Amino acid sequence: MTDVIVMLTPAETAKRLGVSRHAVYDMCAVEDRDGNPRQPELGHNRIGSRIVIPAPEVDALLARTFVPAKSEVTSLDEHRHRSRQAA
Repeated sequence: MTDVIVMLTPAETAKRLGVSRHAVYDMCAVEDRDGNPRQPELGHNRIGSRIVIPAPEVDALLARTFVPAKSEVTSLDEHRHRSRQAA
């Protein structure tokens, strides 16, 4: 049995990453704004004129760039409480 790789649209990728679709297209770009070649931040494939991003590429990007918070805040009320205590 072969493994199936889930392919995401730029919109789905943007939602997972919490960025705009434009940012996803920028991460996939193989040229900078001046036309100079560059290494894309996000691996992708073209199917016809469409760009699709393998889900493992999104997971790898998150693993490389995610920085965990110093502390967990479970609610806005708890955040306000902690802020008042710190002041």
